[in-house]
Amino acid sequence: MNVLQMNVTGDDQAGWTWSVQLDGKDVFRTKPLVRDDLAEALFSIQRDNSRENELFCSVPDDALLFILDGYFFGELNDVLRASAEEQTWAKHLVSPAVPTVVGSRMFLIGARDATEDRLLISDGGSQPGSRIAAGRFDELLRSARARLEQRSSESDEQ
Repeated sequence: MNVLQMNVTGDDQAGWTWSVQLDGKDVFRTKPLVRDDLAEALFSIQRDNSRENELFCSVPDDALLFILDGYFFGELNDVLRASAEEQTWAKHLVSPAVPTVVGSRMFLIGARDATEDRLLISDGGSQPGSRIAAGRFDELLRSARARLEQRSSESDEQ
């Protein structure tokens, strides 16, 4: 199983950065953002308690990455935008919407057996899907948001 970590670093003067590491390698990093922008972006990907989708369980990583990346960011977006499934698919996109360009995108798929989740990363190259402990991504995301909010209250007190 792969090791996933998240960090929130920065301050109100230089801006705040959210980063995701997989097995010690950066797979996603925002540019420095205003605290409220980063908080809103992280909240936007924390709206679903379960990312399970039985229909996706048997689809191989490379095919699923092609479908999800194409749906959210490629030619399939225009074709499927009006689809009734849009809200169901949205829970799998775990790249926050930020006002700057980020070189990669992440999709999280809950596993049927509830022991591990699939994290798919689109970075322009071919990258195999990763397996992480079930619920770990959202646990770290909640912790990152809490650290950002805590630093926010600490800077407000000063």
